[in-house]
Amino acid sequence: MQAKFDIPEAEKAKKKVMSTVGTRWRQFKSSLTTKFVYADTQAGQEENPSAKYGMDKQTWDEFVASRKTPDWQEIRKKAKESQKYNDCPHVLSRGGYDLLEKKMLDEKTKQRQQQALLTENPLSDLEEPPSPIKRHVKWKMARTKRYGQMTSKAAKEISDRIDSLEEQTTQGSFVPHGRDDILNTAIGKPEHPGRVRAAGSGMTLTQFYGRATRTSSSSSATLMQQQWADIIGNIKEQVRNEYEEQHKRSLEEFKKELSSQIFIQLSQMGSQYSPLIEVDLQALAARLSTKGSNVETADVDPSGDKNVSLKPTMGLYVQRQNTTVLVALGKICEGGSAIHNVTYADDVVRVSVDKVIEGDAEVPFPTSEIQYVKQALQTFIAWPTNLVKKVSHEESDTSPKKLPETDERGTNDFDHDPLRQLIKSLYFMYDTPVELKWDGSKFGLSNVDASFFLTFSDVNEIVAGYKCLNISILQLWMLFLDEWSSTLGHASVYGFLEPQSIHNAKDRRAECEHYLQAWLKESQREVYLGAYLNQGHWQLVVLCPATNVVAWFCSLRKKPDTHIKTAINNAMKSANTTADGTNNPATPKWVEVKSHVQSGGYECGYYVMHWMWNIVGGGLKNDWSMWFLDGTALDNETITTIRQKWAAYFLKVQSIQCTKS
Repeated sequence: MQAKFDIPEAEKAKKKVMSTVGTRWRQFKSSLTTKFVYADTQAGQEENPSAKYGMDKQTWDEFVASRKTPDWQEIRKKAKESQKYNDCPHVLSRGGYDLLEKKMLDEKTKQRQQQALLTENPLSDLEEPPSPIKRHVKWKMARTKRYGQMTSKAAKEISDRIDSLEEQTTQGSFVPHGRDDILNTAIGKPEHPGRVRAAGSGMTLTQFYGRATRTSSSSSATLMQQQWADIIGNIKEQVRNEYEEQHKRSLEEFKKELSSQIFIQLSQMGSQYSPLIEVDLQALAARLSTKGSNVETADVDPSGDKNVSLKPTMGLYVQRQNTTVLVALGKICEGGSAIHNVTYADDVVRVSVDKVIEGDAEVPFPTSEIQYVKQALQTFIAWPTNLVKKVSHEESDTSPKKLPETDERGTNDFDHDPLRQLIKSLYFMYDTPVELKWDGSKFGLSNVDASFFLTFSDVNEIVAGYKCLNISILQLWMLFLDEWSSTLGHASVYGFLEPQSIHNAKDRRAECEHYLQAWLKESQREVYLGAYLNQGHWQLVVLCPATNVVAWFCSLRKKPDTHIKTAINNAMKSANTTADGTNNPATPKWVEVKSHVQSGGYECGYYVMHWMWNIVGGGLKNDWSMWFLDGTALDNETITTIRQKWAAYFLKVQSIQCTKS
């Protein structure tokens, strides 16, 4: 070697070079033995390694003979026996764990940079370096294939035990200690002398764990776990005794007191987060962007001051030949000169239509969404000032549909607010969740008589208005939109993806892909809307098989994760067929829509509900980036309106099921 190559004389450099050369030489001989000496394929047997690698025939024959001796056969047999014990093979490259850790840290840094761009002070979030990658995380990643499967059944079992131990660690029931950490406990075997699993090259036990004490690590960890178990047990016993001492009253008395407190607190939250403003989502769907478009038609000051004068009901007239005709009743709304982002002259006012008298009459200033008076109910439009006049009591009663009765403050009665009504249901749901039955076949499920439960905690999320939404909330919203789209004549246009069936795509990618593929082929809709829950964050995915487009909505501007994207791509490739009946192999085009960005940490579910409502209500099928341009946060009124709609539909479904039973 030294005669043919110029090797540095420095002691460490020379030692490193010679070590690397020796490793490569052993690998080369092993490759020759496997591919040619003991070739399993005909191609390997017929190929001439002498010509391929520039060896003379005598050298090659001597090498083959050395591999056929009885001593070598015995060595090979022992090596094959040892290899059988490697039941968890990894998929690492030559870089090993060191290269894997570098890639994972780079990805972690990249994610932090993307998230930092959404904060007020991006640089402050990047001052600290990313936390080191835990050993058991690297072990799992090293045995995870490209599409999420583990390399073997044994590796999958250890991976599941690692996930279980991680959860136990967060709960305090398992405490990693010394060499009995999560990885070693999950594997069930101690470390081999001289190396540490998943720690990288050159890492010894002493360097990684430190010097062992006289007390064995296993007994020390067992003692620590026992101490934690005793402490937790004592705390539980103490809490239980205090609870029994303080709550000796009967269960019924306790429930009544709790119900009263819940009612009072949620009523206060309802008045704080859901003011009694009659806002219909028809206006929401008509304008898509909520910025600067609030309907300001409240009759009284929100503080409840009775000295504030009521806004009178006005008559809305249209000009016909030489006379004016009363077509609706409404109120003049305060605000600027821009109405639905269109600026009008001073002789035009903004009015809210509260009552329709002649629904087929054309409005003075038609838009793409509103051409007739009946389409303007419970929203605001532009109206000529000279055609807005006071009306008598007799004129206001010309419509067969009476206006809702109001109390002395001018607001609707307490019972007319669905959120207030929902509070009353909480008492009965405290111990008994509500089971809602639905036809699963409408959403691609095989179970026609499917059902899901809504608990006290679920409904309380809607009542409170400042909590993250459970999956059952979005399931009910999906039922509502499916029913509503049918009434709009969109039954053949929109299909809905059942949230539970596409949830957790990382661990259930095959099932998720099968569900999407079967549902797309069976239903043949133009657009599919799916609320996707990924690591506690709601996102919206919109599938358009006909145009081979997927629209992605995220209120934190996160990119779609690999698992759901792969499942959707494969499903759409299979579902898309050309005119002659053959599959279209083209990968769908993904469009990341830059719409509203949430300002808090809980609103993502409401953003998904808002987008779904707008799409169905507006009859949208394409041009997603054109329709959704507003990058601001949703206002409180919009979120309150969505909560009211959800509450109203829940009360309706609950009432129907109670009547049937």
